[in-house]
Amino acid sequence: MRAMKSETSDESMRHARAGAHDAVIAKSGFTLVELLVVIAIIGTLVGLLLPAVQAAREAARRSTCSNNFKQVGTALHNHENAKRVFPWGLSNGRINGDTSSNYWIIPWEPNWRFIIFPYMEMTDIYNACVTAQGYNGFPRNVGSSGNITNPAQIAGILHQKIFPAWDCPSMSLPKLNPGWDGSTSTPQTQIPAIIGIMGFYDPTDSNNAKYSLADTNYGYMTDNGMLVMYDQLKAKDCTDGLSKTLIAGEQSGRVGTLDRRVSTTNDTSNRSPAWCSRDFDRNNDVPGNLQTHRANPSRSASRALKGGVTAVMYALNATSPTSNGAEARGYNTHLNSEHGGGINTLFSDGAVRFLTDSIDMATLRASCGRNDGQSLSVTD
Repeated sequence: MRAMKSETSDESMRHARAGAHDAVIAKSGFTLVELLVVIAIIGTLVGLLLPAVQAAREAARRSTCSNNFKQVGTALHNHENAKRVFPWGLSNGRINGDTSSNYWIIPWEPNWRFIIFPYMEMTDIYNACVTAQGYNGFPRNVGSSGNITNPAQIAGILHQKIFPAWDCPSMSLPKLNPGWDGSTSTPQTQIPAIIGIMGFYDPTDSNNAKYSLADTNYGYMTDNGMLVMYDQLKAKDCTDGLSKTLIAGEQSGRVGTLDRRVSTTNDTSNRSPAWCSRDFDRNNDVPGNLQTHRANPSRSASRALKGGVTAVMYALNATSPTSNGAEARGYNTHLNSEHGGGINTLFSDGAVRFLTDSIDMATLRASCGRNDGQSLSVTD
């Protein structure tokens, strides 16, 4: 009897252990609810990490952009060390006094961007353009007849060339202009993300005529900055201090929904403006700086277009221009970027700083003027 009970007990224990084992096996998988919870947790983690990854990538792009500004600043100072002057911002065209009928070609002269090519490891490009005798914005032989034997040669040298030092990796806008007549069959040159500053224009200043010249179509040209028309300034001319005066800023974003960067226009009469400038007054053409032209009321500012400089008139990353000067051919194009919250800038001492959109206009204007007596400090 005891033997029978023992066998029954052993059998019961075996069934109990088997049932427990089956229960363990049954509980080892995920239920649908548990799977959904895991997916939700993973989604939340991705949502948290993705902005951080994007921020890290933008920080790297912004750093590259800042390094590009440093290269340009070094080139400007190398030019100043070699020549004892900073380059002019833009020329007024026909600096050799040529009055031939070739004025549509001759007036294009190099602006500050092209002038510093030899100081930023772009000597080969510079020399190739000079050898081509200067078509559409490049050096010509002073005193030559103005005959251009191969007008497409320089355009071919720069056609679709993207120079990294003049680019911003955060910029989503086109890097090349649309061609001289809006056709991709014509030469396309880079639209640089760095623009020179020829000063500021203050519409509320009753004495603004002392440093500006108005144009009914293209805004206000000024000569109170460091990169001005047909004038090569010395370091001592910056009485407000090199460390407190902007010499270049970023122009790589939209104005609202519009692309108003210099060089984006497809006007056939204003060619390849990234590296050159149009003549100042083609009807009364005599070399001279802005002061000379202000003293002669018969002159107009109707042709000094798109020379790679701007006279600051609007807030950083402003979204709504209020004058013709803010269009792509004007004197008062915007400083902007796609970095978010501000732009990279270059000061005249070579320092690169990120200025935020919150900077007030009084401080911004003071930072763009070299001799206005308002040496306000701009913090990083």
